[in-house]
Amino acid sequence: MLNESFEEFPRWYELSMHISASITIPVNIFGLLMIIFFSRNQIKNYRFYLLFHQICSMLSDVIINTGTLPVIYSPYAIGEPHGWMTGAFRMVGIENSTRLQSEIVFDGILMTALSVELLFFYRYQSILPLNHRWKFKKSTKFLTVSIYQLVWLIFLTISFHNTVSGNQDLIKNQFRVTHPELSFFVKSKESLIVAVERLTLMGCYF
Repeated sequence: MLNESFEEFPRWYELSMHISASITIPVNIFGLLMIIFFSRNQIKNYRFYLLFHQICSMLSDVIINTGTLPVIYSPYAIGEPHGWMTGAFRMVGIENSTRLQSEIVFDGILMTALSVELLFFYRYQSILPLNHRWKFKKSTKFLTVSIYQLVWLIFLTISFHNTVSGNQDLIKNQFRVTHPELSFFVKSKESLIVAVERLTLMGCYF
């Protein structure tokens, strides 16, 4: 039976994620130091945007590979975290932090994506002629980018929150009734079921 062969947290997966983190974390730190201390004068103005992207990318990588260490029970939209963030939240009195961790992961990925978009925006601005009507001043550029990214961050964070909102106990009970043979997927209190139809709709925003 599937239940007998089910492994709640495969150790090979944990090992592969830790190996990935042991490689990516030093590489990201090295890239961070290179941007801060060894950037040439030619990219002095570009350095801030590179630094912002590198920080977002590094934090997102650490959160996923070690902090949350998510296990997804594909093809169903069910998962649970197995990283150090679960224990950290319990230390401050938050017993079930899966929903919060999923939102942190989403925000990290979103900020990384927005930082890439920011790099393209700066590149676009740098190649425009000085007298071009879409050539922004430095203050206007900063204000435009800040408002744009803040709006997207708030909008998509609220949208994602709606996909993981709702009474999880009720949703899990409905899943047990609909799929009794797969009820072991939701036996952990840390497991989370995502509203697939809302998640699919939210994907259209990208």
